[in-house]
Amino acid sequence: MADGLFDSWGEHRQQWNEIRRLEEKFEALDVDQRLEALRATVVELQRRAERSDLLVTALVRLLQAKGDLTVEELEVMFVRVDLADGVEDGRTGPDCAARAPTCTACGRPTNPQRRQCVYCGATLTTASATTASAKRAPRLVACAICGKSLPEHTVYFTERGMVCPDCFTR
Repeated sequence: MADGLFDSWGEHRQQWNEIRRLEEKFEALDVDQRLEALRATVVELQRRAERSDLLVTALVRLLQAKGDLTVEELEVMFVRVDLADGVEDGRTGPDCAARAPTCTACGRPTNPQRRQCVYCGATLTTASATTASAKRAPRLVACAICGKSLPEHTVYFTERGMVCPDCFTR
């Protein structure tokens, strides 16, 4: 795996494939070997998470300092990237945009709970939102603090993101 600042998108996908291969190898290990492998994996993942956090923070501060980015623009882009897999849950996942409802104006995935498309700004029709809602179970979102998945209508939107009732009252 590349250790450079910027891994290409292809390398990102290769990392996911490598994770799957490692899972298969892991199944063949005995208990002590599994424990040691898990410890090493946790240490490596912590290192990567810290490096990613540092990189993102540096990039955002640089863009803000140059006047090229506002917090609002960052929030909109965050939602756009989050919706790329068809689910607005604060993380990336497998490409399930094919199952997501789409904007009639631009054809990109939309959240039927929104009134406007986050890509083109077109007004989303209630009919398409109703049709999409009728086909699916209530939309689940992940709490930004504890990670618990809950129906969207039960969470609170805060500066930290969507949070569950338990985390909201803490």
